[in-house]
Amino acid sequence: MSNQSFNRTLVFASVLLLLAGAGAAGGRQASNRPVALSATTTASDAQVIKDSIGTNRDKASRAAREVVRRGGRMIPPLLKLKGNRQCFFGDMALGSHAGCSVRFMPRKSKKSNGCYEVSSSSTLEVAALFLIEAIYRNDLEFAQGATLAEWEADGGARTDVKYNGHELLTRAWAATEQWYKEFDREGLEALRVKDRGPFAGTRLGFY
Repeated sequence: MSNQSFNRTLVFASVLLLLAGAGAAGGRQASNRPVALSATTTASDAQVIKDSIGTNRDKASRAAREVVRRGGRMIPPLLKLKGNRQCFFGDMALGSHAGCSVRFMPRKSKKSNGCYEVSSSSTLEVAALFLIEAIYRNDLEFAQGATLAEWEADGGARTDVKYNGHELLTRAWAATEQWYKEFDREGLEALRVKDRGPFAGTRLGFY
């Protein structure tokens, strides 16, 4: 190899070494930077619940996801939403909506029962039941959406009751409150092992 060729090779190798060193240093600096956390992630449990019941759709949706991420400790405050017929504004965050399920987005109105009167729009108590089930399953998309229904013995959904209506909600809350006693006694993981969710022993569920 000529001296000129050797010199060119040496210079090229030196440049590669310098670039590699700079890249490694940059990587170390990036790894040492603190990871920015979202406001929802760093919020208290009480604030997450407050965001979930507000009328800001983005905040309510983020709060729903954060509730499931935090897990079992969020169940007691969710139980306190029983009977609350205010609209839940994070409705589209609940479920996969894989079957093109129709959801009516609530409007900010003074009509407190507006969402209860529409089967395909969630109230806060329906959302709470959905989130409790989602915590148990560790899956926010276990159903298409937050539509509470009941199935016949043959697997078909009952059509003689109102979805998300008083009759189904009354029995859903009774089952969930009974389940919570087991949760409080045995813990979430034990109930998962038993495949015993909030609606166990009933034909109630979300679809």
